[in-house]
Amino acid sequence: MLHELPIPAGTQSVPNKEAHLRVAGEHATCAQGLYVFLFENADDLDVWDNPKNAARRKVVIPSRGSSLKAGKFEKGLGVRLAEYAAHLHRRRQDRTEWAFLDSFRGGYLFDMTTGFGGIPSPAAVFERYWVECFNAFAAQHSLLRTAQKARSEWRHLRGRTWPDELRPRFASYTDVAAQRIREMAAIAPLHPGQF
Repeated sequence: MLHELPIPAGTQSVPNKEAHLRVAGEHATCAQGLYVFLFENADDLDVWDNPKNAARRKVVIPSRGSSLKAGKFEKGLGVRLAEYAAHLHRRRQDRTEWAFLDSFRGGYLFDMTTGFGGIPSPAAVFERYWVECFNAFAAQHSLLRTAQKARSEWRHLRGRTWPDELRPRFASYTDVAAQRIREMAAIAPLHPGQF
């Protein structure tokens, strides 16, 4: 089932350790699925991932910019969002500033907890297709910054904000991508001996 994850009211004042619970809301217990999230950074400093591992640290939301992140979760949505809450940060001279709450701008969750019998780890099976759907959407609407690797997990977008006129198209596109995955999954449980 596809669910929209809006920006929860009052998240700006929620402590970092609880941020993911407010964003996940009633969907925190979804065991596995796919997601696509929009992040915006109004600050002059970049938002980085992986604060503890300098070798793997990378800019995920550029300063005064926005990013689209599509991916999977297999240990629960709450766990995946907790990782974002613990990793997304800005590095000020004297401190680390957590950036999940003030950068999350909504997104969609495709819950694959049930309805995919016969497919082990459906989120892992369909993640690549899901991600490439959203890369194609961003490219088709000329949203991507050009100075980024084509295979990056985080797609840096032109401008700081998501154009309002694209939101309804994005919602429809997300629904179609989820429907195509459901159609592919419906074929998977067929036994080859049936043909």
